[in-house]
Amino acid sequence: MISDHQKKPANSPKRHEEALKREKSSVMEDIEFGEVKEDEFDAATAKTTAQQRPRRAKKKRKALSVLLTCGIYSFCSVITVLTNKSLASGYNHLLKPQSPDTVDDDINLNLILVVAQALITILCVRFCKYIRLVDYPSFAIQTARKWVVVNLWFCAMLYTGICALQYNSVPMVIVYRNLTNILVTVGDYGLFAANSSRVRARESWGVIMAFFIMLSGAILASYSNESTSTKGLFWMVLNGITTAAYILSMKLQTVKLSKFGLVYYNHVMLILWLLPLSIWKGEWTILIKSPDLWHTLEYWLTMGFNGMVGFGLNFASLHCVAATGPTTYAIVGSFNKIPMVVLGYLWFEATTFSIATWIWIAVSLWGGFLYSYKKITSRRKPIEVESPS
Repeated sequence: MISDHQKKPANSPKRHEEALKREKSSVMEDIEFGEVKEDEFDAATAKTTAQQRPRRAKKKRKALSVLLTCGIYSFCSVITVLTNKSLASGYNHLLKPQSPDTVDDDINLNLILVVAQALITILCVRFCKYIRLVDYPSFAIQTARKWVVVNLWFCAMLYTGICALQYNSVPMVIVYRNLTNILVTVGDYGLFAANSSRVRARESWGVIMAFFIMLSGAILASYSNESTSTKGLFWMVLNGITTAAYILSMKLQTVKLSKFGLVYYNHVMLILWLLPLSIWKGEWTILIKSPDLWHTLEYWLTMGFNGMVGFGLNFASLHCVAATGPTTYAIVGSFNKIPMVVLGYLWFEATTFSIATWIWIAVSLWGGFLYSYKKITSRRKPIEVESPS
């Protein structure tokens, strides 16, 4: 015996579930009064379970997709850092100096490395456009002229990043990259906050505390780490400055490019700048005089793999944001630093870090997590409108 209101079709999944519950409850009542047989009740229960099963399967598939997307993004970001470290410092002993007076630490192919990675990225993005996986506008001189300043900061960011990895351990580089957040926030406030009529509440004390924790942890970790050198600190600080400048210049740029249009323009223009600079610096002469490096297949395979993973990171980041949202993406990016620090230390460090160094590294990373948390929660706060003067 089924009532009339249960015969009406459900207009939404919620109403549908409520209708199924009412139907099951009605059947239970009928069983109590002996109006429905037990086999009819089993059929109704089976019907309810069968209709709920597709929704459960869909939720499981979505959860699995989110985990897979976040895992691929984490893998690409971690592997990119580790392979960059390997290429920047793992094969320099095979290089022959241009002159006998050259210091061994100054012998590197960092410019060639950045140019080669850019070339691989261009080939990958062109192939993806050919198979219609991505789309972006063709290269235009007018757009490139407007993009020059941004691209110069992009080139400086990549080059100083490779140099920082050459002269420093991976844990120290990750710790100092956290400090870029401070420079970006200060620059963002100085460039944009004063000129906006609608400004969010000023950075909370939680963000300021996070900055203090990050900065103090990084300074004390450097002080307690005997392997930290003046040259290494110079390149890490310079990388932070150029990274912040690149991010801020992107916000000032009036030219709007898609994600892969940005990738294409940046890397094409990078080759135009850094290829002549690598020739002038003499890196190609060093490469020609280093036959041991030519015959090291591992070096060339690592370079090719690094370029493809770096390009894949663009896809992974886009899919991660689309599947989870910017909040989860930011959280995953923060926690990526833990495997970077641990694996970077286990694979590359010849010297042992002291307990004090590990403590201060952990403190600085905690400051980074706190900063991410405060920035995420601040997005949910209402916008304050300044009263006109």
